[in-house]
Amino acid sequence: MSLDTLTVLIGAVGAVVSIGASMFAGAGWIVRRIDGVESKLTHRIDGVESKLTARIDDVESKLTARIDDVETKLTARIDDVETKLTARIDDVESKLTARIDDVETKLTARIDDVETKLTARIDDVETKLTARIDAVASDVVEVKIAVARLEGPPRHLVVAGR
Repeated sequence: MSLDTLTVLIGAVGAVVSIGASMFAGAGWIVRRIDGVESKLTHRIDGVESKLTARIDDVESKLTARIDDVETKLTARIDDVETKLTARIDDVESKLTARIDDVETKLTARIDDVETKLTARIDDVETKLTARIDAVASDVVEVKIAVARLEGPPRHLVVAGR
């Protein structure tokens, strides 16, 4: 091999090594930059996450407190309404019970009075009808006797033997 070829070969190998070393150094620089950016972004994301977590926890605690307050107020109002309505229902029930008992007493008295009157009238009608039936029965006996007298004694048919 000639010196020129050797020089060209050494120059080419040097250029390839030089380009390879430059590429390797460039790749290392890119990796280092990416790592730096990643750590910055991780730090920023962690900061945002902690801030948002704190805000969410704060909003959650405020809303929980408000919900508990509303629940307490509504429970108190419901209990108050329940107490008032129970008292009113009990009052209406006692009034209606008294009225029903009063009406029952009055109607029982009236029914007893009507029953007594009707029993007396039925007994009176029974007495009158019994007397009339007895009179009619007596008249029927007398009519039978009169009819028998008019007809005379029963006629006997004499059958002649042949």
